[in-house]
Formats: sequence, structure tokens, C-alpha cells
Amino acid sequence: MIASISGALRSHRFQVLLRYGMSGAVVFAFNMGLAAFLFSFQWTSESDLHTNAANVLATEVSFIFSFFFHNFLTWRQRGPGIVRRFVHFHLVAAAGLAVRFILFALMIAFDASWLVSTLLSIGCQMFLNFVGFDRLVFSLAKQPLASAAEAYAADGAGVLTLDTLEEAVNYNRYVLSKIAPSLGASNLELGAGRGTISALVAETHTVTLCELSQDNLRALRERFRGSSRVRAISEDFFRFKQREFDCIYSANVLEHIEDDERVLEHACELLTPGGRFVAYVPAGMWLYSSFDRKIGHYRRYTRQDVRRLRSFVKERGLPLQLKWRYMNLPGALGWFIRMRLLKASHIDRRSALVADRLVGLFAILDRLPLPLGQNMLLEFEYGRKQ
Repeated sequence: MIASISGALRSHRFQVLLRYGMSGAVVFAFNMGLAAFLFSFQWTSESDLHTNAANVLATEVSFIFSFFFHNFLTWRQRGPGIVRRFVHFHLVAAAGLAVRFILFALMIAFDASWLVSTLLSIGCQMFLNFVGFDRLVFSLAKQPLASAAEAYAADGAGVLTLDTLEEAVNYNRYVLSKIAPSLGASNLELGAGRGTISALVAETHTVTLCELSQDNLRALRERFRGSSRVRAISEDFFRFKQREFDCIYSANVLEHIEDDERVLEHACELLTPGGRFVAYVPAGMWLYSSFDRKIGHYRRYTRQDVRRLRSFVKERGLPLQLKWRYMNLPGALGWFIRMRLLKASHIDRRSALVADRLVGLFAILDRLPLPLGQNMLLEFEYGRKQ
């Protein structure tokens, strides 16, 4: 019993909580001191507008101060991503502040004392801030990005995910429906995985498969042994040199490749006139989770990535025209709850089958000009400049 308590006190999470409490006291004192300083000036009491402006200024400066305090001292973060953490921190802190005010108003409305209402609302805000900061702002730096070799080795997280998604037949056909309009007489799949999408494509089209993982390569060769429509199964995408493919496509692969621009440039060298490079990718860095890191995702694609790829195409003078759109809005909400808030470590069978049953809803909403989604479809047409 004593050993268990001692171990808990030495745990990383307890140490973070302890630092959060100490840092919170400093931040609170800073906030109160700043507010007292601002309200010592006559202009703050001249009108309600001036009073509110002083409150907003005190709150915003305190947010900025507390971010750097928590970033470097409480969660001890270093390295890239500080701007993204800063934005997420602001959103969480603002949400916590809103909850505090709402709770305080409700308690006062039900005749609770001012002191009790203040203490409980501030306590709730501090708790929600800690959970939000720990899970949504600073958590990703705790886990290193898994390499493709780790994620897609036998029993790796990536392989287990592929095996789980194999059962989601409707969902896999939904993904194929985004790629199918671009398929031609000769096709190449980049990152074929265990062959889930490949098998669907091979029902009607000839396809060549590329896959880096040795375990997946063995599974692909076993699965498609004797198939007349699977022309070849290769490890290296860059070994292809001829302009011979009407379509090069990938499904949830491009995010695993650090230099995705090199892949795009090489695809341009292999496409026939009018051919297309199509990539179905995860979207939204606001959805980027520890699970994304676990399976080796360098990114989830955003509008900034679209601008980056367009700039790359223009700078290199590649005859490619990019069209893109968001997909699967309901999936974004589900992913945020399960992977960001609940910190799930895998995609379980039940979640995959739920998504499989909701495919009809996904497809209907995809017809709308969605402002966000769980996925993004990138379509590069060869032979037309941006």
C-alpha cells in the first residue's frame, strides 16, 4: 500500500499536476496583480466599454503569460509546434473561462453564496483547463513519431489497424468511390498495405501495387497469387521510370511520407497525358492525435498543405492541376472525441463497424462544400498547369 502511494507520488502525471498547481498559483497572482494595475487608472471606470476593455486586456495578457509558463515549466515542452500549441492553448483557456462564467451565473441564479459560487466555478475552470491542456495541447510531444518500419511490422499498430478496417466493407467501397472516377486502363497503387482497396480495384481494373513494408509485401503476394488483374507487386515506387500509368492513387498513405513533394514530382513523370494522381488522406491538424503519431503520420492535411503543394507545382513548372475537397464530416467529430478527448490507442472493431454503417450519411454530406472533415481528397491532373 505504502509502495503504491509512493509510486503514484513519483509518477509523471502527478508531477505534472503538482507543477500545474504551483504554476497556476503564480499565474493567478499575475492575473490579479495585472487587473489591479489596470484598474488603478481612471479611464477604466469612465464607461462600461472601458471596464470591459480593461478586463479583456488583463485576460489576454494573462493567457499569453500562462501559456509560456505552462509550456516551459509545467509540461516542459521544447521543439517545433509552439505556434499550434499556443492557438490550441488559447481555445482551451477561453472555453474554460466561458464555463466558469456560466457556472457562476447559474449558481448565483439558484441563490448560492457569492463565495461558494466563486470557489466552485474557479475550481471547475482549473480542472477543465488541466484536462484540456494535458490532452489537447501538450500531450503529443510525449510520444515520438513511429517509423513506418515500426508501425507496419508484424503486429505493429499500423498492421492491426489495416486488419481491423478490412471488415468495414461498406467504408472501403466508400473510399474506393472517391478514387474510382480517376482509374484508367493502367493503374498503380502507392502503399497498398494488406490489399484491402487493391482487391476492390482489381475486381474491374488492372493495377500494379507498391508497398514498403516487408510483412505487407508477403501478405500481398499471398493474397494476389494468380490474380490476372494485379500486374506486379513492387517494394519501390521510385524504380518505375516509364510514363505508363493512367492513374496513380493512394488511400491513407501520403501522410506517412515526410517528403510528399518528391512523391508528387515522381508521379508526374509516370502519368500519361490526362492521367491523375489521387490521394485520399486524413485531414485537420486539430484532429492530430497520439494515435496518429503511433502509426507514423507526419501530418494530417490542411489548407496550408494545399497551398504548399500548389506552390511546389508552380515552382517546379509541373503540368499538374490540383483539385481538392474535404470528406467525411461526421467522422471528424467521432475522431475528435475518441482519439483526442478519450485518447484511444487503436481503432477497435466496434468503431470500424459503426463507421461502416454510417457510410450512406458520409456520402450524402460529401456532396456539400464542407468546411472541414476527417479526410481530404487531393486530385492532380497531368497535362494541365495550375
